[in-house]
Amino acid sequence: MPDSATDKTAAPEAVEQVDERENGAEQAEDPTYGITREEAHELRMLIATEREGGDMAYAAFHSLCPTGEEYAFDDKACAIYRLLDKRGLIEGADTENGFLFFNLTQRGRDASAAYDAAHADDEAAPKKRMPSISLPSISMPHVEFDKTVVMTSAVTAAVVGLIAGILGAFIGNALL
Repeated sequence: MPDSATDKTAAPEAVEQVDERENGAEQAEDPTYGITREEAHELRMLIATEREGGDMAYAAFHSLCPTGEEYAFDDKACAIYRLLDKRGLIEGADTENGFLFFNLTQRGRDASAAYDAAHADDEAAPKKRMPSISLPSISMPHVEFDKTVVMTSAVTAAVVGLIAGILGAFIGNALL
């Protein structure tokens, strides 16, 4: 009897351990940890700031407080940073009306790199555009344009147009 009683109480714990292992296995399979585009954008911004030798806390502050005022937190940015902190991708602290960023973790760097690698094809693929009226195009691969000639022609046309406009105005005023 004591064995059956311990089996009944141990069963829920075993189920929880199996669930935790499955969640851990899902995270191991998905190195991006399921981050969204907005989260990846923030991670990329923080990594770029770090790479350029900038202050990541200052960069994060501008995302969290876009107006630059202290304690004027953007709710959407705070929610993104809270999720990143919850997933262990950044280190920070939740405050009563915002979020304070401390540091980027190695796990966050790895997740950002994995996200970029997984979505590299998305950025390389041409964007779908609205159907538009196709205009006829002229292709002249055998004709080359010299930048100096084009610039000189444009300036000359502008000067001649200005002089013609001035003369036209004088003649028009003289006749009236």
